[in-house]
Amino acid sequence: MEAELTSASASKSRVVAQRSPSAVGESLQRVGLVLSGGGARGAYQVGVLRGIFAVASQSGLPSPFRILTGVSAGAINVAYLAAHADDYIVATELLQDFWANLRTDQVFKVDPWSLSQTGLHWLVDAVSGGSAIGHRARALLDTSPLAELIRVHLDVAAIRGNLDAKHLDSVAVSATDYASTECMTFCMSRFKLKPWQRSRRVGVAQDIEVGHVLASAAIPFFFPPVAVDGRYYGDGCLRNTAPLSPAVHLGADKLCIIGVRKAAGFGVVEIDAAANDPLLEPSIARVLNTIINAVLLDGVDADIERLSRINHTVDLLSAEAKASTTLKSIDWLYFHPSVDIAQIAIEEVNAMPRIIRYLMAGLGSLAEAADMVSYLLFEPSFLRRLLDLGYSDAISRQDEIRSFLKPGEALVLT
Repeated sequence: MEAELTSASASKSRVVAQRSPSAVGESLQRVGLVLSGGGARGAYQVGVLRGIFAVASQSGLPSPFRILTGVSAGAINVAYLAAHADDYIVATELLQDFWANLRTDQVFKVDPWSLSQTGLHWLVDAVSGGSAIGHRARALLDTSPLAELIRVHLDVAAIRGNLDAKHLDSVAVSATDYASTECMTFCMSRFKLKPWQRSRRVGVAQDIEVGHVLASAAIPFFFPPVAVDGRYYGDGCLRNTAPLSPAVHLGADKLCIIGVRKAAGFGVVEIDAAANDPLLEPSIARVLNTIINAVLLDGVDADIERLSRINHTVDLLSAEAKASTTLKSIDWLYFHPSVDIAQIAIEEVNAMPRIIRYLMAGLGSLAEAADMVSYLLFEPSFLRRLLDLGYSDAISRQDEIRSFLKPGEALVLT
């Protein structure tokens, strides 16, 4: 299966779901997992997964996901799942422990010396017109602690082992190539894979290493680009106009999608934590909030809307038309926070290192920076609330989970 974005005109586009030779193997129903980005919000995904696996285990259902795909924080979670695909319950316990005890200084340096050095590089670049000799500023934060953390905790060799042992079929993470500006999806599979190329999107067969995961999670502006095979990459959400596409390319017949933004139906309804007068000129913090939200969070909702239109179109076809077309309806189950995560971040903002709060306050009020805070608030008090929220949201939909995961049973989800 593959999801293809084509343009009928400048203002009209559609996704075409069709059979694909990208994944060649047994003709079995495969459930694909799609994890979006969002920095520290990735803890919410782990809570949802813990709930899903608990329901599956209690219902006597097998390990639910044969295909794992993720971007940004979702890439970290997907890589961990793939490395422990032989036991998903153990995998989620490890992820739960990882996120519940994570601290900001394990993700990026927060000591005054490191932050002042970064600021100095920016200042020198600005006043010298970029002509200064030496190290150039690449990002606002030094994420070398995160690189070391992932290297210690992630056994990338185990991913290939689990594919060979048939514990899962395929895994993919996406990152943005800063040279070509294309979204690159790096895929591993136990089947023979054919590369694919669409507008600004490329899929290649390549063993996933720590560098791929770090590149996918490199939030623009804040985290520096990551070199992989001599090319520099950043957050996979930057060019990820079709986040559901990799899972469909890899043969998914159903999609379980976990987002990190509060939504209602297909329209996003994010609570405005700043509650500002809309007539007031926005601060830098509010502008950055808007940019990062557009980059990290909007793609999933838009792609689900396109997929829903495809499913509706397929359902309208006659039996004869369905037999002669490559189009296929794909069931999906979408999880998103029942509570605005930005609001939780404001309630927990004092857990953030003081110097980071101080620097962010220089961009505008912390209320205006609520979304930005939620991406960078890697502290246990906040992350544990997200883990609990995700678990609660999943358990509240356990009947849907059972129906969705039950083999051979079609389910129309709204």
